[in-house]
Amino acid sequence: MKTIYRALRMLVATSHILTAYAVVPPTAALAAGAKLPAPSVSKALDAVLMPIDRSVVKAFGLEPRQRGLLVIAVQPGGIAAQQGIKPGDVLTEIGGRRVNKPVELDLAVARGLKRGTTSYGFSVARGGAIVPVAAVITLALFEESIAVGSIASWESYSSSSFSYSEFVSEYSEEIETSYESEETEIEQVEATSEETSTEDATTEETTDDSAATEDEDAPDGDGDGDAGSGDDDDMSDGDGADDGDGDGGMDDDGGDAGDDDGGDDDGGGDDGGGDDDE
Repeated sequence: MKTIYRALRMLVATSHILTAYAVVPPTAALAAGAKLPAPSVSKALDAVLMPIDRSVVKAFGLEPRQRGLLVIAVQPGGIAAQQGIKPGDVLTEIGGRRVNKPVELDLAVARGLKRGTTSYGFSVARGGAIVPVAAVITLALFEESIAVGSIASWESYSSSSFSYSEFVSEYSEEIETSYESEETEIEQVEATSEETSTEDATTEETTDDSAATEDEDAPDGDGDGDAGSGDDDDMSDGDGADDGDGDGGMDDDGGDAGDDDGGDDDGGGDDGGGDDDE
């Protein structure tokens, strides 16, 4: 009897230890007061995304240093589903840039669409590896309205310890609020982009008008150049004439003076000699 009693006591003690170290499922953790980040509905991917923090890492058994956006659910036939993005995937980057909030992803796509970009590259952490995913997102697809009330029926993350329907029910108000807030933020970005484009166009027109006015006001460069050349020619001609006159005058004077003096001297010498002999 004592042996049986001791065995029972050991079993009870062991069960207490196991209970203390048991992994608490997400729904149980929420019931115990743990709070996960509110999920958001992505217009760009037609998916329910949750920013990853320590509570998400612990609740969903992710890698300790994992960061990005956890895909909780995808709309059947939506953009994410068509590109092979699945519930349980983690979106880490878009176009080579890290994303830590759902709105960052949608804003990146909204800005790209304003530039005419429709092809986007995503980095997806899946099964311990990074999987590249290419997606085509058009402006028409992006602007389609999503009925937030229907996301409870989307293809979702499944686990025996996690109830997606209960999760959505608990966070329904936050999901609705975040969706409306995100739409407003995207509209503001679009409006800012349009204003910037208008200002750039106006600046270009003003610059073109100023350039045209300067061209009209500028004096004729060819006319000035010709006038200047004419003046130089006149000055050259004048200098040449003066030089010619000066040189001619000096030569003539010198020649005449030399000849006259020489003739007088010779004549005087000869006459003088002749008178002495006589």
